[in-house]
Amino acid sequence: MTVIQTTRRYHSTEAPYSVPNDEPEWERLDDMTRGFKAYMGGKLTLAPLDNPKRILEIGAGSGAWLIQAAQTYPDAEVVAVDISDLPPRPFPSNVRFVKHNAIEPLPFEPESFDVIHMRALLIHLPDVRKHLAHFASRVRPGGFLLVEEIALFSSKTTPETRQSDAYRAAWGPFVDHMYNNGQQTELGARCDELLKDMPGVWEKIDGRTLAVPFNPLSEDSAMATLGRSLRTSLMRAILAEQIPERVALGLTPAVQEAYERDHDRDDPQSTTIVPVRLYWAQKK
Repeated sequence: MTVIQTTRRYHSTEAPYSVPNDEPEWERLDDMTRGFKAYMGGKLTLAPLDNPKRILEIGAGSGAWLIQAAQTYPDAEVVAVDISDLPPRPFPSNVRFVKHNAIEPLPFEPESFDVIHMRALLIHLPDVRKHLAHFASRVRPGGFLLVEEIALFSSKTTPETRQSDAYRAAWGPFVDHMYNNGQQTELGARCDELLKDMPGVWEKIDGRTLAVPFNPLSEDSAMATLGRSLRTSLMRAILAEQIPERVALGLTPAVQEAYERDHDRDDPQSTTIVPVRLYWAQKK
């Protein structure tokens, strides 16, 4: 686990997740949620949910998604787990919070939720396949597992999914640091493959793999909103801290500054297109 000396606030749990849990981080996560919500046309998910009665979000962050879930399904119990406390903001009365480290077994009975949601969680976990199987075990037959992941940095660069030099220079060391902490970042981003590699568990798997343009933004307004929110969110994560281990791997102040300059460029020679996967699986 990385030890961080900083003015930002972090969780104190023995876990590889090294992102702050303070007001700027909550704002970053809120903005990311707005981007996903805009892309999905204001919907909670792309999955065909049918009046769920018990919903779990693993890695609730700022609580933005669970607020929407609780408002969409006011008769449901919406349970949130996170390594850090939820922010001091109003939550619907049907929300319940459990402070919990997601790398530990969930404190819930098997097959006890109609819906389990996670966003940008698997990329932060060690032993992704084991954890995904454990999460799936808490979904009831006929229930849904909702998984949304961002490929922070992909070695499988193609003309459809690529990164600018400044993006790669910044995110390469950032992801290397995650790997050094035991996180299976690139594997976790391929959530569609992970779900399909669980024979006998799912009745149906569906979703979308998006190539989200950061620079330039998409001409489609919903995709542009998602791209803008994600590129800003990821920039804030890169600029949040100068952790010594990341600096040693190459994420120096100069690299951070170059990445920040690259952020708003509309230059064909500086194109960044990032894979994002939105998938759901229905339990047998």
